[in-house]
Amino acid sequence: MLESLLPAAGPATQQGLAELLAVDLATVQGWESGRRPLANMKAGVLLGMRRRLAVLGASPAVLASDDDAEP
Repeated sequence: MLESLLPAAGPATQQGLAELLAVDLATVQGWESGRRPLANMKAGVLLGMRRRLAVLGASPAVLASDDDAEP
């Protein structure tokens, strides 16, 4: 699921995604399983993640998709 945020040249594994985003493998696994929602991240960490995703080539539409999410 999260791997789909990045272009086809992005990481092929959860470990690769974790390394690119500078988070633990368990964090990526938690996002994938729904145990650890992205909405539970601290604002500064989430903004940093969005910046890294943008640098890695994530679609601007995908990056903006959580702007309209309800709290």
